[in-house]
Amino acid sequence: MQFISENARKLLRCHSGDDILSCVQPVRSTIDELTEDIGCCDDHAKDMTPPKEQNVRLVREDGVHDIHVEVHTIDMEGCEGGLVLLRDARVEELSGRDLRLATQFRNVGRLYQAIIHNLRTPVSSIFLYARLLEDLANQSTKFSEDEARRHHEYLDVIKDAVRMLDQSLSLLLDELVVPNRTDSIVDLRQVAHSVSRLLAPQAQRQRVAITTSIPGEQLLCSGSETRIKQAILNVASNALEALAGGGTIEVELVSCESFADIHVRDSGTRIPANIRSRIFDKYFTTKKSGTGIGLFVSRQSMIELGGTIELVSTGASGTDFRIRIPLVKETTPQETRTGELETAR
Repeated sequence: MQFISENARKLLRCHSGDDILSCVQPVRSTIDELTEDIGCCDDHAKDMTPPKEQNVRLVREDGVHDIHVEVHTIDMEGCEGGLVLLRDARVEELSGRDLRLATQFRNVGRLYQAIIHNLRTPVSSIFLYARLLEDLANQSTKFSEDEARRHHEYLDVIKDAVRMLDQSLSLLLDELVVPNRTDSIVDLRQVAHSVSRLLAPQAQRQRVAITTSIPGEQLLCSGSETRIKQAILNVASNALEALAGGGTIEVELVSCESFADIHVRDSGTRIPANIRSRIFDKYFTTKKSGTGIGLFVSRQSMIELGGTIELVSTGASGTDFRIRIPLVKETTPQETRTGELETAR
């Protein structure tokens, strides 16, 4: 006990000025009890001799601590006593819990993989039949030019939504199987157009006018197209929900040197001052059926890209959110996403 190590001191909550024997005494008494009848074990019995163990409660100035004492029989000729292991009982408990949780998460991950695989088949079928309907619309002579145009618009929205769902399933599968994700080159103009098209059907029902302002030159970034699109869509969907009685939403994409700024502006009511600092918090929501993760996930996605998302202004004239994404200067044609969906897997 004279040579007790610093780690042992910490385990027993002994400070440098404390008397070693008084610190060790509660544990030593338990060790004496456990080693009272212990001795050497022969070759036949050594694998069948279970360790003796017991928890000891230490009452110190900084609180109550439990130490797990475990005594093992020593298999050595002429030995006396046993091998004593001391562990922090709380740490041991947490380690066991972490191991159980890791096993549960692994099983959940396998279940998710099976569900994702089963979902991708009907998703591919929906996309395929949308293409077939598009072909029928092209061949049909029953529709006027205006009706045919509207049919194509609706089918484009369906295909965009299915592509997005398929890409989300792919991202989830990648996260479950391969931790490191490979980013691609994304044209932000196409993303902005896609967001506007996805919002258009619901906007028409709510009498909300959606306008887009998109530059002519390419604005390319490196990242996940689905994550970027979902981040913009989360903000725009919130704006749409705030305009139940009609109004306007503007999606503006502008270049700012090495960044691209995507503004989502709406003509809805202002965001109350007492919740503005919390709108990006996880699980915070003011909606009865809301989950409170939309803006949180959007911000996390932008942080991973080296960008930002923030509330620029909110007032009587509406609300303005800005999503800032770093741009890349050059790309080759084959690096740009085509966004086409596989129909067979």
